[in-house]
Amino acid sequence: MNGGGCCETTEYLPSFTPVKITFDLPVKNETVEGFGIIVRVRNGMYAGAKEKTYLASIHFYNIGADER
Repeated sequence: MNGGGCCETTEYLPSFTPVKITFDLPVKNETVEGFGIIVRVRNGMYAGAKEKTYLASIHFYNIGADER
């Protein structure tokens, strides 16, 4: 890993791999298309993997509605 960042790669984690995704978007009940999600693998067999940015489409349903 030379950190040069010359090339764009696409990598897939196994579907059973738990990944915590943290992001902050000021939307509720909205569909956001084509924004980047950065995934950092902190432990497990993928520890030390480079940061990845995944393109995603996510629909938000009443975020925070049940946080009483």
